[in-house]
Amino acid sequence: MYMTISTVGNGMDIPYDVWWNPATYQIDRMHAKGRIGDNYQDQDTSPLQINTLPDTGLLYPFVALSYVDNVTVRDNAGHIGQLEVFTSSNGIGDSLIYWVHPGMPLPVKIQIKERNYAITMMLLNYRR
Repeated sequence: MYMTISTVGNGMDIPYDVWWNPATYQIDRMHAKGRIGDNYQDQDTSPLQINTLPDTGLLYPFVALSYVDNVTVRDNAGHIGQLEVFTSSNGIGDSLIYWVHPGMPLPVKIQIKERNYAITMMLLNYRR
């Protein structure tokens, strides 16, 4: 499966092309094209770096999340839909929020907040 995600926050503004295996939830390949601070990159992400990146939405079936609410959203084409919002926290200020559409295999939006940073990832597109 292929998806494009955008990671923004903590000095990052990077779209990633991601190829992954939905049977194993393993990322086969990632390509980064964007900025981390003043550094611009247009390169494949190393296998070691893939495991250190913020959650790309592949782990949400395995994280204990609590349902919060439904929200109404409008996509770029003007279509209105409903997303379910789920959250998780470790009790010391770190939190994870997922916006999920029931008909999609990946979260539409992910927000990660920790004491030292906050990162928001948006699913830009995907195909099976």
